Amino acid sequence: MRLFDNEASAVKCSRRMFADDDMGDDADLLASPKFRMWLRPDGIVQLVWAPKTTVLVEDATAALEAMAQLTGGRRSPLLVDMHDTGSLDRPTRTEFTRRVTCKRPPP
Repeated sequence: MRLFDNEASAVKCSRRMFADDDMGDDADLLASPKFRMWLRPDGIVQLVWAPKTTVLVEDATAALEAMAQLTGGRRSPLLVDMHDTGSLDRPTRTEFTRRVTCKRPPP
């Protein structure tokens, strides 16, 4: 998964893609062409898919890897906003619903 080179470019891009989402300016943000994710002050990780995105199993895996990076491998609740995405096939749904043991990403 390719993340942006710096937070400023990710925020600029994702704010254009997801203009109606409320995200604090001080939030840690991870973004890709298909989604953005941040850790809210209440400890919940929020994942928002880009409008009209087809979410494949590879995308679900990338999102879960980004979550591990964002949380430092700690288990955290995940709130997923998929209000404007297409349907998911079984492997993709399974990827999101399985319990994931997050490993700390390398420093």
